[in-house]
Amino acid sequence: MAGKSNRGKNRGRGTNSSRSLEPVSSVDSSATSNGDLGLYPISVKTKSGEKLELQLNPGDSVMNLRQFLLEAPETCFFSCYDLILHAKDGSVHHLEDYKEISEVADINVGGCSLEMVAALYDDRSIRSHVRRARELLSLSTLHASLSTSLALQHE
Repeated sequence: MAGKSNRGKNRGRGTNSSRSLEPVSSVDSSATSNGDLGLYPISVKTKSGEKLELQLNPGDSVMNLRQFLLEAPETCFFSCYDLILHAKDGSVHHLEDYKEISEVADINVGGCSLEMVAALYDDRSIRSHVRRARELLSLSTLHASLSTSLALQHE
């Protein structure tokens, strides 16, 4: 997930926030002409029903996507979820953490979307959730993490 996000630009837009990992003006619908990575728009439906718009590279791993969602103000407080990819052809794919998105479906054709769905907690995910909650509440982490402070302002 190369590029920059539009973190500060989207505050106050309500439930349809737009998030981009690369500025939209530099993105072509296929691959960019100057040899840059081709990024493709994907909407993400969060567990709270909010929609995010991301620009993904087919070579991005699911773990990179999860890391981005963990740092995004709109989704930083969700810790246990499954990612479901809805392809343009109507097929639905469960995304496994250690795969690249291109291994599951072709996002180059467009019309793909992601959905965060609740998952069952196990011992590991419970510990991870408690650790993340402590991070969000910690003042030292609050000052060190721009995304966390934006998330608190967002609420």
